[in-house]
Amino acid sequence: MSNQPYVQIAYDDLVTLVKDIFVGAKVSADNAQAAADVLVMADAQGISSHGVARTQRYLNDIAKGVTHPDTPHQVLKSGPSFEVWEGNHGLGSVLSNKAMKRAIELAKNSGVGMISVRCSSHHGITSYYTHEALAHDMIGVAMTNTAPLGIPTGGLGARFGTNPLAFAAPTTGKLPPFILDMATTNVTRGAVEIKLRNGDPIPDGWAIDSEGKTPTDAKAFLDGLLNLEGGLLPLGGASAGHKGYGLAMMVEIFTSLLCGGDYGINVRDTPETAACVNHFFMAIDIKQFRDLDHFKTDMDDYLQMMLDTKRADPLKPIYYAGQIPHANMVTAKKDGVKILASVYEELKSIANKYSVHVPSAKAL
Repeated sequence: MSNQPYVQIAYDDLVTLVKDIFVGAKVSADNAQAAADVLVMADAQGISSHGVARTQRYLNDIAKGVTHPDTPHQVLKSGPSFEVWEGNHGLGSVLSNKAMKRAIELAKNSGVGMISVRCSSHHGITSYYTHEALAHDMIGVAMTNTAPLGIPTGGLGARFGTNPLAFAAPTTGKLPPFILDMATTNVTRGAVEIKLRNGDPIPDGWAIDSEGKTPTDAKAFLDGLLNLEGGLLPLGGASAGHKGYGLAMMVEIFTSLLCGGDYGINVRDTPETAACVNHFFMAIDIKQFRDLDHFKTDMDDYLQMMLDTKRADPLKPIYYAGQIPHANMVTAKKDGVKILASVYEELKSIANKYSVHVPSAKAL
């Protein structure tokens, strides 16, 4: 456990700070807002691996011309319920926001709407985009591939990404919605980056190096990934890794092969550039399948069944996917977002470069 100090900053203040930084980097106000919203929601939900600590990474890619935040996408193919987009190396959060909204529009007409986005960039927490579907009383699905980080079961080199997928379904509001957001590897690259920032070792079961051993040096391990040496273990680890391995391939087929985008070892990060990645979004208009209120009531009943399960440990509650991030978000909106003090200092340094006002934060 890290002993590094944390600070707490008001939710809206943190969003404004990150947005203003992107505007300072010549990103349009709307697109800067989209990027800031995704990053801050990650920290607010307790997913710091995908939070505002990634701001500098995005700015680096914009400065290098690797990411084109304000270049519009193009529709390559379309039908009554789907579209295929060329992302033109756009900002992942911007393209993904627009894609899910378009999927929702298509779903209103066809019952199901699907958007495949080719050649985008890192888009933050994948579940962020499913919230838009929930706002329209729809089921939301989102996926993305990444540069190779995961190892096929039985292998020693990375061949597929963490390839996360997210799924969300609405409730009546008596219980938080069901929101599943999961990598198809045991952990994400961001989790290893947190270990690196905190000076902590990589735990057993997360990854193996090129010799099949648990890596001890997080930096050396991350550097090795650029050469496809070693990698993260697929979900299920040593005993059931074939399941995560299969899911990772499924995500890549949806996100990349379906739209003709890069896949597998063709999706490469380098020390200077970020990978050109691909996304897939789907919205399902529940009311075209069945009565919406009855669906929501059944969702409440189904989730409550899980919560009412007899506990193995009476002192440890049972949760379902989305409950803890929802509770974290409520707390963050009320009390402020918790981030590492070192990340706050980095944001201050970036903000000073662009003459952006830095809101105060409370030391924890």
